[in-house]
Amino acid sequence: MDAQISGLDLSGDGGGMYWKARGSNPSSISDSVIWDSPSHCLDLHSHSELRATGISMFCDNLPLIDISTVNFTDSSLETRSGAESSFYLNTSSHLRWISSDPILTPESSEDDVIVDIMWMLDVHTINQNLLNIPMASVNISFDQFESDVNATQPYEGRFTYGPFIGERWTAIQGWSTTNSAYVGCTYDEVHNTSQPTQLDGDSTVFCRVELSNQPPFILWDSPSDESEYSSGSEIVFDARQSWDLDFDELTYSWASSIDGDFSASCSIVSSNSSLFIANQNQTEPCLTDGSQSITLEVCDSEGHCVNETRTIELINLPPVLKVGTSPPISSWGNPIPRRNRECHDRSHGDFRPRGRSALVLGLSLLRVRPGPRPG
Repeated sequence: MDAQISGLDLSGDGGGMYWKARGSNPSSISDSVIWDSPSHCLDLHSHSELRATGISMFCDNLPLIDISTVNFTDSSLETRSGAESSFYLNTSSHLRWISSDPILTPESSEDDVIVDIMWMLDVHTINQNLLNIPMASVNISFDQFESDVNATQPYEGRFTYGPFIGERWTAIQGWSTTNSAYVGCTYDEVHNTSQPTQLDGDSTVFCRVELSNQPPFILWDSPSDESEYSSGSEIVFDARQSWDLDFDELTYSWASSIDGDFSASCSIVSSNSSLFIANQNQTEPCLTDGSQSITLEVCDSEGHCVNETRTIELINLPPVLKVGTSPPISSWGNPIPRRNRECHDRSHGDFRPRGRSALVLGLSLLRVRPGPRPG
């Protein structure tokens, strides 16, 4: 049976688990505890791919893997007395033991079995100021087993790669030597390679690149691209999270395709114009109605500048009408007052966006008599 299992607890003297899969779909088991029975621990058969995460096994009998590929991550295997243990591998089986507690040498009577002890690499690309560099190129090579990895770091400047084989056991050759990884990084055409990292545990690698002064990075929180606002609405322009790899002071300029440089005529909140509010407190609008492109330019004290453009629209929106009744409308959509009682409206909630002009309402109030309820 192929299945996804979570939170299984087979503890005590009546433990043990036998799981034979159909093998047509991957299966998984997570966050589970397995104790063995007097004769069996965990017997896995015919799994095309089983992913096991956070599994604690307490077994005096060796777990069995037969005609299966099994990945254990963040897991442990020990005897009931707390000693290290291992697996028994049968025909055509492959165990990938990932970021998990130590195990002993497995047992097998077959030649076509493999055990890989695997680990993760947490790679940080940093500059001379020890700041993470966004979008740097990373290359990882190995002594054996693994192909080269070429990747681009995310904006955070760090990423966890892997798992990678640290040691491999086969029935014919036994344990291999410990594999090593070589991490290189490139940014702005500057390259460096870190010291070799032995893959004998999860590792953090800092790849440091000595850079010349770099342009800042824009982090523009509001307004969002293609935002729509009612005429004369307050709009918060916020790019305070923008930053610089060299700790340079930053200056900000904002330009509209309609109004030109407009930030100086708005309510400035921060001294460098990284935060201000347009059209605040019903003052004379500093941003004209219409669809327009807003370009933000951020410069550092060394004269390096970057820019980003977004589109917003200020539009004369229709009024919003809120109407209630007394007594309220029934569940079938009709007002049912007591006999000869008048029905009143409550339209005090009506408003015009930004209060631009008065509302003129035309309402017809009817004298409503109760009728028969729907059958």
